[in-house]
Amino acid sequence: MYCKGLLLSIVPFLLPVTLSNAQQQPKAFYEIVYNDSVVLYFNKDFSITEKGCFDYVRHTRINDTGDFNGYFEDRNTEGLLLGKGTYVNGIKQGYFEFYYLSGLLYCAGFYKNNEPFGMWEYFYESGVPERVVNVTDSGVLLLKHLSYTGEAKIQDGVGKFEGIIDGEMPTYVIGKVVNGVADGRWTIPGYNGSPLYTERFEHGELRKSSLISKRKMKSRLVAPKLNKFFLGNYLSLLEQFKYQTCAEAQQYHVSTNSVDAKHFTMYVRQRINNLIRMDVRFKQNEYYKIGDNLMTVQFSVNETGEPYDAKLITEWGDYFFESVANSLKRAVFSTRNKTMYFHLRFSFASGRYKYSIKFSRRNRRTKK
Repeated sequence: MYCKGLLLSIVPFLLPVTLSNAQQQPKAFYEIVYNDSVVLYFNKDFSITEKGCFDYVRHTRINDTGDFNGYFEDRNTEGLLLGKGTYVNGIKQGYFEFYYLSGLLYCAGFYKNNEPFGMWEYFYESGVPERVVNVTDSGVLLLKHLSYTGEAKIQDGVGKFEGIIDGEMPTYVIGKVVNGVADGRWTIPGYNGSPLYTERFEHGELRKSSLISKRKMKSRLVAPKLNKFFLGNYLSLLEQFKYQTCAEAQQYHVSTNSVDAKHFTMYVRQRINNLIRMDVRFKQNEYYKIGDNLMTVQFSVNETGEPYDAKLITEWGDYFFESVANSLKRAVFSTRNKTMYFHLRFSFASGRYKYSIKFSRRNRRTKK
């Protein structure tokens, strides 16, 4: 459901603040603070929702056409910042910041006429700088990139990139950068070292793709996938003004498979997979013993399906525990099981690795 119309319908009542009980009862997805200032509630899907089941809250102003206008802050239920910035009559303008769920800075930069512009800086959740990009009218230049440990991989737009690019889903890729753009062979690496997908660039221009025929490539209408250095954020989802009731959210999230597969796939797997890949690529193998590495996290599930009280119950896995615990906050489980277990199995030998992730209702070891 789209609720910008509902949001627009409240504007005539903002000055003065006189909403009748009948007008307030249907959808309590906002609260008027003062004049045109409102508090707006939204959930993990970035759908605007009722106060009874919100995950995040936005403090902002609304203009007479129902658009965001002025400074805003988005915070979670614990008061930690998710993002902040400024709109001018629904258009993003000026300086913006976005944060990890832990409250640490994820990225910061500028918007101009609703589009990212100029320098944007990104950070790992540890606080180590990750990349600096320059967004220009002609494209995105990657000027600087560091490993998780702070080792410089790209300086002044030249070097080797081993990290995350944007797309339908965040993806780990490897390739050479010259003058801030992709050059030469770029790949998505597979578990056994062979590439899952390859693109070849010349000075930033796509020349070859492993999934597209030479004939189609000659049309020059094929868009590259592996040079998306600017990493997006949640604002475009929230700006769709979709509305979801508490009942709709609960019905959608709690499935017979116990776990909200959508959020877990997009978040848990992304964080664990990328962390392992970076460690192996950067030869930080001290976290992994030869053979099978098994990790189990026990957690409880409350009456609304939300996990809490996550505990590591195996000797191995403390390095990944924080990522798993933070990721679990984005999943919703069946309320039939008060206790659940998360399992990570990681096999490492001769520089090659593979891993699997699963949940269970009992604490039984992963079969070898």
